[in-house]
Amino acid sequence: MRSLIASCDCFISLHRSEGLGLGMAQSMALGKPVNATRYSGNLEFMNSENSLLVEYRLATVEESTEAYEAGSAWAEPDLDHAAERMRRVHERRDAAIQPGNAARESIRVPLDPEATRREIIEHAERIRRAVPVAATARRGTPLAREE
Repeated sequence: MRSLIASCDCFISLHRSEGLGLGMAQSMALGKPVNATRYSGNLEFMNSENSLLVEYRLATVEESTEAYEAGSAWAEPDLDHAAERMRRVHERRDAAIQPGNAARESIRVPLDPEATRREIIEHAERIRRAVPVAATARRGTPLAREE
């Protein structure tokens, strides 16, 4: 995958909803300009300085799918805005280098494996302190109290 991303001029993700955004993060780490919807989990590491974010409007999911219930909201990327961003990369490659360089530098901190490990441990510890053991234990498990 790394070779494929490295051979591209930019990475485009016009998503409706995104969890982590691994492809975007990998592209950023390689210094590629990334055009992506300004919505969802990718905003944990993407911003206007290190990415070419695409505007959207919230839309209602009409029919349930495996991942989304009818009535849920998701983003509908603005395709005209996305096209303008893509033209910018094509016509002004020098201008597209800046977000790519900023992306390479900024992605190292939030997605550093050691920093991520520490964050997960700290979050799990906060949950452990907030939820009493008795409330989370099930009958028959070593933590459960028999009645």
